[in-house]
Amino acid sequence: MFVQNLTQVTELFLDGVKITAEGKEWCQALSPLRKLRVLSMSYCNLTGSIDSSISMLVALENIRLNLNNISGLVPESFSDLSNLKVLELRDCRLSGHFPNGIFQIQALNVLDVSNNHDLHGYLPNFLQNLSLHTLKLSNTNFSGQIPTAISNLKHLSTLNLSDCQFNGTFPISMSKLTQIVELDLSFNGFIGPIPSLNISKNLRYFSILHNNLSGSIQSSHFEGLLHLININLGDNSLYGKVPSSLFTLPSLHELTLSSNGFHSPLDEFPNASSSQLHLVDLSHNKLEGHVPLSFFRLKGLRFLQLSENEFNGTIHLVAIHNLPSLHTLGLSNNNLYSTFPIMKYLLLASCKLEEFPSFLRNQSQLHALDLSNNQIHGTIPNWIWRFESLVYLNLSNNFLTSLEGPLENLNSNLYILDLHSNHLHGSVPTFTKYAVHVDYSSNRFSYVPSNMNKHIPFLYFFSLSNNSLQGEIDDLFCNFSSLRLLDLSYNSFSGSIPKCLTRKNSTLRVLNLAKNKLTDHIFAYYVTANELGGRYFDSVTIVNKGSYWNLIKIPSVFTSLDFSSNRLEGPIPEELVNLRALHVLNMSHNAFFGHIPGKIPTGTQMQTFDAYSFEGNDGLCGFPLTKNCGDNNGIQEPMSPSSGRQTSINWSLLSVEC
Repeated sequence: MFVQNLTQVTELFLDGVKITAEGKEWCQALSPLRKLRVLSMSYCNLTGSIDSSISMLVALENIRLNLNNISGLVPESFSDLSNLKVLELRDCRLSGHFPNGIFQIQALNVLDVSNNHDLHGYLPNFLQNLSLHTLKLSNTNFSGQIPTAISNLKHLSTLNLSDCQFNGTFPISMSKLTQIVELDLSFNGFIGPIPSLNISKNLRYFSILHNNLSGSIQSSHFEGLLHLININLGDNSLYGKVPSSLFTLPSLHELTLSSNGFHSPLDEFPNASSSQLHLVDLSHNKLEGHVPLSFFRLKGLRFLQLSENEFNGTIHLVAIHNLPSLHTLGLSNNNLYSTFPIMKYLLLASCKLEEFPSFLRNQSQLHALDLSNNQIHGTIPNWIWRFESLVYLNLSNNFLTSLEGPLENLNSNLYILDLHSNHLHGSVPTFTKYAVHVDYSSNRFSYVPSNMNKHIPFLYFFSLSNNSLQGEIDDLFCNFSSLRLLDLSYNSFSGSIPKCLTRKNSTLRVLNLAKNKLTDHIFAYYVTANELGGRYFDSVTIVNKGSYWNLIKIPSVFTSLDFSSNRLEGPIPEELVNLRALHVLNMSHNAFFGHIPGKIPTGTQMQTFDAYSFEGNDGLCGFPLTKNCGDNNGIQEPMSPSSGRQTSINWSLLSVEC
């Protein structure tokens, strides 16, 4: 190393410099620096054990070698560095036994060997007059008990022994750590009562999470700790009554008492509105009685977990309005009756709900309810259809399988009903007499009642796409006097397209019959530009040859024709060239043909479409297909209606998949 000639240097900071040297190499390179007081080489890619030659630097006061792959033992000779004030060997993959003599260096202020899983040792009987104020052994294999002589560390402000193998009871002398600020003893095997720390006036953080502690909490344990911010006593075997004084500590932000055996009612506590608490976790205890209203006066509260207790009585959830920062409220598995505030618009989409919330039954003034994109399984309850004021209901993208009966006397006032992407089966529901927008797509419905138009007469948008419907398309769809969009795609319909769906005076503007088994001759007797005076569909998704176009607030003059993947036959009408608004055309995978064979009609609009719009029709030829039409120079014989089956198609109809 280049530093070996810098014999007069006293402070060496090489943190982050990629030295990549073995232990003996870098240690011996430093040995000539006899005046060195500060050695800081964290995150330097150092490897190999620390060589004992480094102990020759007797002037060393600070050693920081964190985040290296040193491995091996901590040299016993470090105990002879009498001037050592700071020793930091965090995250170094150290192993073996830690030298006890290092703890007794009188000048030592900071000792941090945390996050060395294979490093083991124990705490010694500390000598008097030591200077240690920071001791961090977390996530190591240190074990044993905390010695009574811990009280000799008069300056100790940080003690972190979390994630070790310590056990036994806390010595009474711990209460004499008057300068302690951070005390973390979590994830060990301590037993017995918790220590009293009421004379540790500077204490800010205290955790004994996940031990085997028992006994009760006395109000005197934390009395007078004006600076305490965090108390975590979770996952122990503590019991008895929770002192209300805990909730009134003036600086406390987080209080965790979960997974213990606390019982008895909680008392109301004073001055809740001035409390700093933002997290309270009392879950998994045996607390009983009423939930204190004081909790709902904690204006900064963000997290309140009271689940898995024995609370009873009524909890008025309207009080949540007083907690503007609350994002988590746990009341599960108690004996509570909750009164939820009366809502008009309740939007709970994507909330990971697994069932219909029971409080909804009492929402008599609900206008809109959105439970889409959750994980609700099973049956849609009958009561959900009986809200007189409910006009919007979205239960899409769940795992619903059926509707709870009886359905005969239902009289829903819904305007918009969205049940798409569930597992509903059987007959299509018809009790929403005022509905204008109904989406039953992506279910397993297999039957459409023949008189459905009499039960839902005002439909404007109706999608039955991707169900299990079969047979011929019923004329009933022609009897909806206001219908603008009808999507019957991705079913197993067969036979002819009903003439009434394509007549000139039809109200339809969107018709999707793709991916069925329809067979027909197609002729275009009526062709219009379909300009609807600037009306808009709010949002539809056009699927053209597998490409999804999500269109928001699109003008209804945007025109798409989709009769793909059926068994339609006959020539393509010349009138298509007059559709100036036509943007998407998909007639692929049918049986269209012509006389010579069928040349695709030429015209300004026809030349803009790709070949895939016509592919899969063996009788077609000409641009944009690669198949030529022979030597007729592109002249096609006039087309006339066939003497067989005829269906007139209004080519102004849109085809969108929503």
